[in-house]
Amino acid sequence: TEPETEPVTEPVTEPLTEPETEPVTEPVVTEHVHQFGNPTVSITPRCETTGLRTLTCSCGATTVETIPATGHTPSNVAAVPATCTEKGKAAGTRCSVCGKTLSGCTDTAALGHSFSGGKCTRCGADDPEAATLLFREDFEKYKASTDSASVISALGWTLQSTADGAYKGNTSKYSIVSDSSGKRLYISNNTDKGADSYVMVIPASLMGKYHESNYSYQYDITYADAAAADRYIALVSDYSGPVYNSFHFRNHGTANNQVHADGSWYTYDASGVNYAANTNANSIVTKLLGKTYNADTQVFKGISVTIRYVVDWQNGNKVYMRVNTAGYPGTGKWTLVSEYSKSGNAGAYLDPSKFGGAIVLKTGGKQNGYVDNIIVWTGTAETPPSKSPIFTSTSSGCSGHTFRGAGTCADPNRCIYCGELSENNRGHLFVSLGIPGLDDEKCSECGFLKSNEGTRWKIGVIPSFDYGTLMDRLYLSSQAPFDKSLPLSDESLVEIASSTTSANFNSYLDKLRLYGYTEDYSLTRDGNEFALFTDGEHNVYTYFTKNTKEVRIILDRTGELISTFGYTYEKQPGERTVVYQYGIPMSPDGVNNTENKINCGMMYVIKLADNKLIVIDGGGYQQFDTNEIDGLMAFMREITGKTSGKIDVAAWYITHCHSDHGAGFCLFLKKYGSSINLERLIWNFPSVYTEDGILSGHKGNYQKIIGYIQNYVNPNVKYLKIHNGETVTLCDLTINCIYTHEDLVDPKTGYTKINADFNNSSTLSRFDFDGLRFMLLGDINQPGQNRAVAINSDSVFLSDIVQMAHHVYNNVQTLYNKIRATAVFVPQSPKGSVKNSTMKNTMNYATQYVTDKTNLIKYGSEGTYGYAAGADGKPELVYSRNGVDGGGHTGWSW
Repeated sequence: TEPETEPVTEPVTEPLTEPETEPVTEPVVTEHVHQFGNPTVSITPRCETTGLRTLTCSCGATTVETIPATGHTPSNVAAVPATCTEKGKAAGTRCSVCGKTLSGCTDTAALGHSFSGGKCTRCGADDPEAATLLFREDFEKYKASTDSASVISALGWTLQSTADGAYKGNTSKYSIVSDSSGKRLYISNNTDKGADSYVMVIPASLMGKYHESNYSYQYDITYADAAAADRYIALVSDYSGPVYNSFHFRNHGTANNQVHADGSWYTYDASGVNYAANTNANSIVTKLLGKTYNADTQVFKGISVTIRYVVDWQNGNKVYMRVNTAGYPGTGKWTLVSEYSKSGNAGAYLDPSKFGGAIVLKTGGKQNGYVDNIIVWTGTAETPPSKSPIFTSTSSGCSGHTFRGAGTCADPNRCIYCGELSENNRGHLFVSLGIPGLDDEKCSECGFLKSNEGTRWKIGVIPSFDYGTLMDRLYLSSQAPFDKSLPLSDESLVEIASSTTSANFNSYLDKLRLYGYTEDYSLTRDGNEFALFTDGEHNVYTYFTKNTKEVRIILDRTGELISTFGYTYEKQPGERTVVYQYGIPMSPDGVNNTENKINCGMMYVIKLADNKLIVIDGGGYQQFDTNEIDGLMAFMREITGKTSGKIDVAAWYITHCHSDHGAGFCLFLKKYGSSINLERLIWNFPSVYTEDGILSGHKGNYQKIIGYIQNYVNPNVKYLKIHNGETVTLCDLTINCIYTHEDLVDPKTGYTKINADFNNSSTLSRFDFDGLRFMLLGDINQPGQNRAVAINSDSVFLSDIVQMAHHVYNNVQTLYNKIRATAVFVPQSPKGSVKNSTMKNTMNYATQYVTDKTNLIKYGSEGTYGYAAGADGKPELVYSRNGVDGGGHTGWSW
């Protein structure tokens, strides 16, 4: 337990008291009133905004007050006129302090340019859409001259030949003449030999890129004398050779706004008011001169006109004309004379990629005239004001590359205008030939043999010939008749080696065998040796001529072999072969156009033992009117005895590509192609790409023949490009080729000697049947004769029947003396064959061995006559039908 304690008691204390003091009095304080002053402005007032200022009291206190806006100070502002490219301002007021627009001063729109003559009438700026002058030629700076070569050289123009793609060699002469109208170009082409002529004014390298867009050109033309009223002179555009646009304004007052494409014509305009070919009240002659059209009147002779041709790829080409000679309805004003119509058949050609880029001056055959003031500009509007063209005919460079190709060695990318190769082409890709023991390779792209690199051998895809002396250049030797565009890649190629031997030739055949080639055909004749080898891809025909010690190696790209081309037939009793000279209308006196008949043309038909036919040549288109065409069909049915069904034609053989040797049969095919079965084609034409001057009348003819074949002949028809030394058997007849144009190629230069006379491109063949020999000479002349004689012995020419060469015009007496024929076919009229002393002598040479001159000398103009082997084995007249079916020619085209 806790111990007990005593309670605690708190002590008691007394309260405290304050001492007494005196009362305190508080002081009296007076309240402070601020007196603000000493203002300082912190924000200055403006026209439309208030300001601020600070006031300070002596006590240091401050206050802030607002300063009212000052308001605008108006000031008048004058109007600012608009310009072509800048906006303007209307008059008004504006604050002179802050610049704010108080009234007016609104924007006025820019006026825009007002272009006239290529310049703005207000500011003088160039019209960016105005035409650009590309080319101008007025001939004023040249000296007057009649030296054609000098004139062309001074102008910087280039005469076009068949080698350049032109259809005919240039026959025109060019002069610079000075007269009251200044200097002009005078063209003379109204001669007996005057043919369509082309001279390049602007090459594709300069015009190419510009031709891809719309453009225009114009020129002055004044016609002088011409052989006919339908002749013309014209600039042709978008030219590549085979293809171009043209406006052929004829001096009787009609024209053609058309496309020329690979031998055919297509028209931009169509019947209506603005159809250039109108002969009614809407004809050009009526529109411009107020006269009635007359086909035979050269109504525009001596009248100056200007032609403006508008190339419009979107809307179609159109043409305007203006008369410059006083006194006519069309004087001094432009008249639309041709306008594109969808009803025309050229609409598919409104595409620059289908054309070339050059501009060429074309002179129709047998026309003279004056040309002046050639102008070319961009766009479809009026002529540009500038007198300074972008280029002249002699300018260099390319207007802009357009490359085409696959970029391979076989098909390199190349500018279609200037020919320059692209940098993006690859070289050969060599692979092994895969032939044991042969250390060579070939390109997998183009087939080029590696062993040919760096050598003089120029046919790179076949084994080289390693002996003698090779010629300087390859000779092109045409192609198969199945593509109207005649692609250069399809050309057969010829190389010649001179100073060679038979041993060299046979060593080459061994080399071909080493490379996997097999022999398809061979022949030895007169010490000459011939052979055809193939590896399945390339056909190589080669032959050695003993007398000249030359070897010709031909890469034949036609694709047909001798072994697969012909056929044989075992003749039955009573069957025989007959050769007929088919009668066609000819000039009775040998003068062209007498009685509307020509003084040439020839056609032969051979009926074989199996009742099939061989057609040789086919006459001219002027000779095959409807009656002649129908007559030929009736004749074929008569000699075959087939009154119905198709006539079998084993082959069509053409000696050379002149129209009087094939055009008539083409017209026959157009009507009766479905009534015959044409199995084969045989000919050897020279290339259309060969050098200058040799292919006049050939390219267009060849393309036309191809067109007829494509349209009217069995598409599976076989073609043989027959060469010297080849023999082909058809039924019981053998064709022996003894000369082609390939034999007339110079073994050093590679140029052909047919350039002086295209008739030397005729193929000479001997047709053997029933113990008879028929010598077919075509139109051969002395150069071909001399070559054929030089490489063959007399025994090769010895024949029973001969076709006289070139309608008796060519004196090839050496051949007639070697042939010694006892029956003669004369593709001429009786009077025409002796119209001069040379022809009389030629007739004497050819017929000197004929004993039965009544029955065994027959003329093509007199009727149809047939020879066969008689009982004595000699020629016998077995068919005679006097008179021909056709009359005078009915047109100038086929």
